[in-house]
Amino acid sequence: MSENLEAVNLADLGKYDLRDIAEHLTSAVRATKTSELLHQRHLPGVILRHQNDSDSLRAVFRAKANAKNGNLTTAIFDKERARWAGLGSVMHGLPLREPKNSLFGLLPAKLTRRSSWLAEQQFMDGPNVTAWLDARYEDPADLGAMYAMLAKEGGEGSWTIEPVRSGITIAEAITLGGLQQAAVAPMRYDDNESGLTPPLSNLYLYQPAASSGTEF
Repeated sequence: MSENLEAVNLADLGKYDLRDIAEHLTSAVRATKTSELLHQRHLPGVILRHQNDSDSLRAVFRAKANAKNGNLTTAIFDKERARWAGLGSVMHGLPLREPKNSLFGLLPAKLTRRSSWLAEQQFMDGPNVTAWLDARYEDPADLGAMYAMLAKEGGEGSWTIEPVRSGITIAEAITLGGLQQAAVAPMRYDDNESGLTPPLSNLYLYQPAASSGTEF
């Protein structure tokens, strides 16, 4: 990760720092390029949580409180710009569903969740790890370092999904983080991010013995 970027656990921060994070992330998400990137990566929940300062503040306070459940949320601070630039999370118990067939995958996720006839829940061995950065940070090594830290914290079996449409730069960042693409075809996985039809996505798994990873 670039020398000017620093990862900070939300659980270690006070209310004034959390307020700054909320304001800075709202500003980042409202920027056109970052908003487009988040849509491309199928992270509409990030946009909704940080669409304004009040919603963003509630989101970061909830994220800090989730540490009591064994979850982790890390904020990235840009020391050079004196601004918060993104978030990463380790979430235990997050469901992952895959459609029973390709036609069912074209249905909205809010519909397929209602029946095991339409989608099947996969029981993963580890927690979900997800990270995003303001679009101005284009070096995949920065996002890769975030995934490396999160995967190490989550341990073997940590997983993430990423839309195929996200492109080679995001895929490279995840791989730099030590997560390897699973040997299965892309599917329209549903990880509760939204009720919309999920995009075709690849599944990535963290297996330390087979991963060199990127360290902070």
